[in-house]
Amino acid sequence: MVTLAHRRRHFQIDPDTKFLLHCNGTDESTDFIDDSSYELTVTANGGAQIDTAQYKLGGASGLLNGSSAYLSLASSAVWVTTTCTIEAWIRLASASGYQTIIGRYQDTGNRWIWMWNGTGWDLPGAASSISDPISPETWQINTWHHVAYVLSEGTGYLYRDGTEIGSIASSIANITGELWIGKYGYPGDARYFNGHIDEVRWSSSVRYPTDFTPQTTEFSKYK
Repeated sequence: MVTLAHRRRHFQIDPDTKFLLHCNGTDESTDFIDDSSYELTVTANGGAQIDTAQYKLGGASGLLNGSSAYLSLASSAVWVTTTCTIEAWIRLASASGYQTIIGRYQDTGNRWIWMWNGTGWDLPGAASSISDPISPETWQINTWHHVAYVLSEGTGYLYRDGTEIGSIASSIANITGELWIGKYGYPGDARYFNGHIDEVRWSSSVRYPTDFTPQTTEFSKYK
């Protein structure tokens, strides 16, 4: 028999989920909802919108135009940053140039970024990049791919479609300020994301210690 205590444990809030964007809603809407327990305020900037024509999960995704659109999440919290997992489904419209997945901006001397650089990946606080050559076998535009950045005690691991493609010394600056999805916090060099993004989640834990199979259903904020 399933008792009330069992049900309460089953629906316990997952404390590791710091924000969670399903990017669902009405086509062309600018309402993006954080479905974590923090319920952070999400602002669509520069033409960022919900698009129901393309999605990986849930019937819609976020569309960012590569020139002005990004999402900002207001938060003054300083999260534990020695261990985390940041992940999303992405669909690039173009693989050229620098394109930000996520970053955080406090001021010009306090910021970090995870982005596609045209041939590979720049991770937060890393001195060099992780190569990810563009070819039909490894990367395609206009195709959904799952990407995950896992930070564990000074090392950043990069997974594409559940397979680790490299690791490098990495760190996330322990700062406050807005979280930006699709834009870099550098004046005059925004490095906007060009394409669709879906099911974006930040966790304060190592979700993927080894290769994994990306999820086929939307994440929940509950355990």
